[in-house]
Order: sequence, then C-alpha cells, then structure tokens
Amino acid sequence: NFFVDSREMRMNQKIKKFLPRVDFIFDIGANIGAWTLLQKIFYNHDVKIYSFEPNKTTFEILTKNVDKNDNIKIYNFALGDTNCQKTLSLPSEALREARHYSTGHYTLKSDSLIFREKVQVFKFDTIFEREFKKNLSPKKSNIFVKVDIEGSELEFLNGALNTLKMLNNIIIQIEFNKKAFDSLKESYISNFDKRLKLLKN
Repeated sequence: NFFVDSREMRMNQKIKKFLPRVDFIFDIGANIGAWTLLQKIFYNHDVKIYSFEPNKTTFEILTKNVDKNDNIKIYNFALGDTNCQKTLSLPSEALREARHYSTGHYTLKSDSLIFREKVQVFKFDTIFEREFKKNLSPKKSNIFVKVDIEGSELEFLNGALNTLKMLNNIIIQIEFNKKAFDSLKESYISNFDKRLKLLKN
C-alpha cells in the first residue's frame, strides 16, 4: 500500500499539480530509504535523488535498499545550521513507548545516553556549493525537498537559506513531529511559527 495508496503517494499527487516535472529530489532524513524509493517509482527514471541519513546503522540499511540505483546518491551525515559535530541519539521517550526498535526516531535535539553517536553536521548551503551547484540550474531546475529530521527541521532551513533563495522552482515538504519536542524546553508551536515566518520571508 505504501507504493500504491499511501499518504505519501497522495501528497505526491498534490505536489505534481504545482511542479509537474521534477528534476532533482533532496531527501533530508532518508531513514532506510522507503520514501526515496517511492519517489524513484512515482517520478520519471531521469530524476536525480540525493538522500541524507546520519545514523551509521540506518545508513547501512539505506545503502542496501538503494543498491544499483544509479540516479540515487546517499550521504552519511546530518544537515543543520552549522558545520560541526553533534551527538545523535534515541530519545528516552522512545524507549518508554517501546519505539526503540524504530530507526526513524534518532534526533540531534535530545542528548540522551541511548544508542548515542557523534555525527558530522553540515549546512545545506555548504554542501550545495560543494556538491550540487554545478549539476543543476538554480533558475530552471525543478526541485523537490523533503525534510524529516526529528525536530531539527528549523535548523536545516536556517542552514539552507542562501541556497533556497537562489532556487526558482522548488517545493519543500516539512514533516512536523510534535513528540520530538515533548521532552525539550522549546515550544513546538514556537518552532512551527518560526518555520513559517522564515519560509514566508
């Protein structure tokens, strides 16, 4: 059903009304690659997909899942508002709610002791300049960006601001997981408002 009649597939139908042709897809928070592979099926064979997943174990699964897909390139680091190293971990709430088996709950927002690891973080502006600027046309390329990084979506936007201003034909799909903010001092409503304000500006 995920590939036929899922929420993601219905979202893609809506997106296609605004962006009929997609040339490049950026999957920020790729997890094990299910969403990435869905886009490969939904769009044409020429679409280029760049997927980012910082967790080492999850990245190994992602690598196997997208194997032999020439148009998919994967990166084992996080994207945020600065170039640095940070701690990626599983929130303690995930353990209490028996969600520790899921690969999709690792976050940079909660420095817990559960499955913690140091990961590299880059600004998207830095990576775009280094990796992608030469491959696409900021004015002509049609770009779809999905951001699902467990509470760090605002940090991604701040670290991608210069690039986003350059891109002419772009749709950004941002996940919002209220649970990612439950154990933090930051208000999820405030975070949501900041995202909207930044994008409107």
